[in-house]
Parts: sequence; C-alpha cells; structure tokens
Amino acid sequence: MSFVDRLIAPVSTSARARLGIDLLECGRAAEGFRHLAHAARNGCIEAQYRVGRCYLEGNGVPQATTEAVRWLERAAEAGSLDAQFHLALLYAQGVRPPQEATPGVKVLFTRDGTSGGEPDFTTALKWARRAAEGGSPEGQAARTEVAVRTVSHKEFALEDGSIEKGGQRQNPDKAWAGVCPCRRN
Repeated sequence: MSFVDRLIAPVSTSARARLGIDLLECGRAAEGFRHLAHAARNGCIEAQYRVGRCYLEGNGVPQATTEAVRWLERAAEAGSLDAQFHLALLYAQGVRPPQEATPGVKVLFTRDGTSGGEPDFTTALKWARRAAEGGSPEGQAARTEVAVRTVSHKEFALEDGSIEKGGQRQNPDKAWAGVCPCRRN
C-alpha cells in the first residue's frame, strides 16, 4: 500500500480501489471492502468486480449471492473479463439473477434465495462468450465447458439468443452455431 495511494484515496476513485485491494490482501477485509464499495459506487470497474467477489465469498461482508451477482453484472456490462467469467460460472451452477429470485419454500433452504436453481446455460454461455471474445483464457475454457453442458442437457443456444430443448430442433446447423467449434455453417 503506497503512501501516495493513502494520501489521495479520499479524492481519487482508482487510488481508493487500490487501497481497498491492498487492505483486503493484508487481512483487513472490512476496511478494504469499505474502500472498494466507495470506489465501486463511483464507477470503478475493478472495484465493482472486487465488491462482487467479496459478497460472493463473504470477505469483509456477510455472504450474499444476490449482491454478488448485482455487482458482478455491473462490472461485466462495463467490460470486466473476470466478472464475465465468474457470471458464466454462477449461471452454469444455477444462480438466478436478483430480479428472478422469488420468495418461497426454496428461499428457506438457500443462502439468500438465488442459488440452488436450475442452471441457466443460455446466460452462462452469453457471459462465457463475452469473456472469451475479450481474450480471457478462463472465459475460453468456460465457454467450452458451458457449451458441453448445454449439449448434455439437450439445450442448444441459438445465435439469436433463443433456445430449443429436448432435441426439438428445426434447424440443426443453426442450433450448433457457436456451440461446437467443429461444426461449420
């Protein structure tokens, strides 16, 4: 943690984000989170990603998947490859976005009502593709993994974002576009 970052953190969003990251790394999670949250609210993409990870892991704050997804989506929409990769993993594991979380019996048995659902391979593939197209090796691996899972669940992501399930494909070549690298149109 540099002296300059400490000095200018109150007036510089990027310095405040670096200070927050440094504090997290040296074990002062609650204080680091506070700085990251401030920088994230002011539009720092890296801070938004880190706040999402803090909520996901319960680092400096109570674990809250809903908040994690919300912050990761902000960072991912702004271009964070790491956030896009983590969202791909979360959606492939069955995490629903906050707007889809509905109260009910399932809420009683999940951490905050967003996990434990059916995997959303369409959204997972969207985020994995974006990360891969941005040059993320993790995103490329996630895209392949999600594509394999998509095929194994008999859901095929189409180029226009629609889905065909259960082998009911009207255009097999289009259904494989972007999912299987060995299949060409």
